[in-house]
Amino acid sequence: MTLIEIMIVLVIMAAMAVLVVPRINNRNNQFKQLTRRLVVMGKQLNSYSRIQQKTYRVVINMPIDEDKVHSISIESASGNVPIDYEQIKETFENNEKEREEGDPPPTFQEDRTVLKSPIELPPPLRFKDVEIGALDEKFEEGKAYIHFFPQGMVEEVAVHLTDGNKREWTITYHPLTGKGYIISSYVPLKDLRGK
Repeated sequence: MTLIEIMIVLVIMAAMAVLVVPRINNRNNQFKQLTRRLVVMGKQLNSYSRIQQKTYRVVINMPIDEDKVHSISIESASGNVPIDYEQIKETFENNEKEREEGDPPPTFQEDRTVLKSPIELPPPLRFKDVEIGALDEKFEEGKAYIHFFPQGMVEEVAVHLTDGNKREWTITYHPLTGKGYIISSYVPLKDLRGK
């Protein structure tokens, strides 16, 4: 090969690197920003819940349709709302029963104090599943809830994210302090207990 041919090959490789590397970095930055935001949001909700004497819950929306974007929103209710885990379980099993016109309004209402609008996960990032300790269940579709109580406690939970390939992460909150943790692998809730 001549020197000119080698230089042409190097220019092509450099051009490809210029096009590919920013996309990879952009995805990593989006993911890091999202996970940090979830951890900070947990700390905010824990504080708001104690100060305002409200029960907050993070709603994790995992659509059945794989083409739809996964999202997070926040709801709140006044005071210390006892959580009826059997009703939540039943709602999951019946795939979000529709409310009839005569039913009273739900206890929890959408709250825009912490999030101005729902957070949509940038594709291909999605929730793999959510493990909720009080229900001793793992949810892979529908809606899952993480409750933050006025006493400063948080529901025991492990939220698992994936990019659709082999990369997975776990986000969890300490039940007594509300502090969020990011683990760069899939860790089941039973393995997180007591740590």
